[in-house]
Amino acid sequence: MVCPLCRCPGAPCVPFAGDHGVPEAFDVVLDENCFRRMYIPCNVRASLAAYIQEHRNVAQMSGYKRIEPALLTFESRSYAAVFKHRGRYSKFCGAAWNELTQDYALSAGDRVVFTLDHSVFDLKVETYRGGHRIFPTPDCAFEKLTDAKYQLVCSAVMPRGLQFNYHDNQEFVTSLFRTSFFLGCMPYVHVLTPTNTEKFLMKIPKAVVSSLKVFIDVPMSANVCLEAFKGELHVITPSSYSLGKKDGRMVIARMTFNQFLAAASYAKDNVFLITFKECRDRSVSTVFQQLK
Repeated sequence: MVCPLCRCPGAPCVPFAGDHGVPEAFDVVLDENCFRRMYIPCNVRASLAAYIQEHRNVAQMSGYKRIEPALLTFESRSYAAVFKHRGRYSKFCGAAWNELTQDYALSAGDRVVFTLDHSVFDLKVETYRGGHRIFPTPDCAFEKLTDAKYQLVCSAVMPRGLQFNYHDNQEFVTSLFRTSFFLGCMPYVHVLTPTNTEKFLMKIPKAVVSSLKVFIDVPMSANVCLEAFKGELHVITPSSYSLGKKDGRMVIARMTFNQFLAAASYAKDNVFLITFKECRDRSVSTVFQQLK
C-alpha cells in the first residue's frame, strides 16, 4: 500500500493538525526502488520545500558558491542529491542520492530521518533499519585511506583468548562508525581488569598509539576526553594522558578515569572497543563502546 498522493509506502499520509504544525524531525520509509529516488510524505513535503528554499535564499544573499543544501548524514558524509518539488509529489533523486543508497546499503523498509536544523546549511539525515542505525559500508567509510592506513584500520589489538562470534563481529564493525569524526587508527578491544577498576590504571598499547600518530600529532602529554555511549546515555569526562618514555603506551590520568568508570557504570570483565575521534575544535576524544 502507498499513499495515493505522494507515493510513499504505507497508509495515506495524515496531515498534522492543531497548533503543533510540521515537526522539526520526521522520517521517510523507503520502498523497493529507493536506489532511484526517495519520495517525501505529502504531509511534510511543503514544509521541507520551504525549508530548502529558505536556505537557497540565504546562500544566494551570502554569495555562497553552493546554494543547494546537501543531505548530511550522521557520519558527516555529504550528498548533493537533487530535490524535485512538483504539484503532486516531492522527491530526492540523482546520482548523489543513488550514491548514498549504495554507501549505506539501503533497502525497502529502511528509514531516513530528517532533522530540520536551522543552525546548519545542509539537511541533516540519519539512516535506520528497524531500531538500529545504519552505518556506511566499510569499503565506503575507508575509501579515502591510503593502503598503509587501510591496513591499520583493518587490524586490531585484541586481548589474548577473547573469542568473537558472528554477532560480536558485526557489533564490532558497526561500532567503528558510531562517532562522526572517527579516526582511522588501529582499533583496540579491551577487557576491564582489576587493574582498571580498582587501581584505575588504564594504558593504551604502543601499537595503537603508533597508528594514531599516522593520523594526528600525539604529544607526550595532553588533555583528552573520555567518552562512552550506553544507549541514550552519552558520558563525557575531561581527562589527560601521558606517554610512557620507555614503552610508548598512553596512560590515562587515574582520578579522571575513576570518575569516568563511575559515571558510565562500567565494571570488571566488560569488553570494549576503544577508538579515537577528532572533535570540531581539533581536540581528541577516546571513545569506549561496550561490546559485551
